[in-house]
Amino acid sequence: MIKNIVRTSMAAWLLAWASVLPAADNTTLPGKPLGKTAQAPSMLSESEQQQLERALVVSVNPYDIARANQNAVRFLANEYRTRVSADKRDDSLLDWADIILNIGSDWQRTVQQYRKLLDKFPQQSLLRFQLAQALFHNGEPDAAQREFEKFRATPNLTLNHEKEADRWIMQIQQRQKWQFDLQFQLLNNSNVNQAPRHTVYYRLPGGATFSNAETAQRGYGYRLGLNAQKRWHLPLRYHALRLNTGLDFDHYLNLKKYSRIDTNVGLGWLYETPRHQAEVQPFWRKAWNARGEGRRKEGRMLPYSDEYGVRFRVWHWLNTRFQYDLMYQPSYVKYDNPIVARTSDASRHFVHASLSYQPNSKQNWQLGAHWSLLNAKDKTNANKTVGVNLGWRQEWPKSFYTDLTVGASRVRNQAPYWFGLRRTNHIYSVNAQVFNPTWQFKGFMPRLVVNYQKNKSNLTTQSYDTRDAYIFIQKTF
Repeated sequence: MIKNIVRTSMAAWLLAWASVLPAADNTTLPGKPLGKTAQAPSMLSESEQQQLERALVVSVNPYDIARANQNAVRFLANEYRTRVSADKRDDSLLDWADIILNIGSDWQRTVQQYRKLLDKFPQQSLLRFQLAQALFHNGEPDAAQREFEKFRATPNLTLNHEKEADRWIMQIQQRQKWQFDLQFQLLNNSNVNQAPRHTVYYRLPGGATFSNAETAQRGYGYRLGLNAQKRWHLPLRYHALRLNTGLDFDHYLNLKKYSRIDTNVGLGWLYETPRHQAEVQPFWRKAWNARGEGRRKEGRMLPYSDEYGVRFRVWHWLNTRFQYDLMYQPSYVKYDNPIVARTSDASRHFVHASLSYQPNSKQNWQLGAHWSLLNAKDKTNANKTVGVNLGWRQEWPKSFYTDLTVGASRVRNQAPYWFGLRRTNHIYSVNAQVFNPTWQFKGFMPRLVVNYQKNKSNLTTQSYDTRDAYIFIQKTF
């Protein structure tokens, strides 16, 4: 098994071995990554074996794997393979050396190799540190930062290792390249129109009854999403301008009137360090749909609404395991159709707070709460929302991950809706995801997503639920 590693000067070990080991020239056979000697060399003493193993351990643990001394690794790995007996040899070190020797040829393959070796030795935190580096060099900065943060949460990690992780996170934050996120999803919405699954009757105080106008309809289609992000660093250290843009297109093949397009763009100031972030970002969102509200013809994609606002956000790592995140977002929603705008134009205030806890590199918990106030022109459309959610992410053997989020919220209208009835909705949701980062094709990674939501209203004709399962595919580049 891979030994626990204490960083030592690689130069000192290599200089020591240069004086006692034979030269590496002409000792390897072509086509062998670690090499094999043409003739069986003599075995080393136990003390020499320990020194050789120590030198190999240090050589496969450079600060930056992209700058690893591959010649030294090749030479030491060959000596270790051929001059240490199989019963005393740690073959996992040779697997590690294989990865180092292939560094730079195919970063995607390197990432997969690290994931497989880390799955065999989950307690070897330095493998996670190098996996994070490989993700960074493979153009996956967000995934790399998550792995560095996991590494930083390793129990009993030395202060030097924490500082190294922080330096890498800082390097990620200093990137000024465009970052793109491409998403694809097959839609199989069990209740696209958010209606009861059967006819429901509601009795008014005077004895009259009415029922829901329609029942749940299933929608089939696809969703395409593209997000882009870029930073421009300012002369002041840690300060930058950040641009966020996004486009989502939902197209239903059997119910085209529920198709929609959502776009957003935001540009603002960002202050960012490995342990702290503060952001002020004005944004604009635009939506199109084919619903045909306000006497418009259904099925034709037309402008629906605009939202203008500012996002204020602060997050901070209290230590390597606890992080809080606070956000306040005031905005104004304006509808294109004058008939809809007359009652639904509104100012919105949204507040979100969360606390995350990472007990180790394989687990993360998050507790969140949110509050929003929608001040619509027609007070029957104005409401207040209060909600909470709990999230749990777990890394399992064989590189499987699961995400589970449960939530509950209450939406209460500010004015009576029907005959003195003030509408109150209680919403409960469960979202579960399963994915494996080693299951990728050309950088596209699938996720299995199962989602359930129940909306329970005191106006029974507006109670409904949705149950969906789908494959979500994503690529970051």
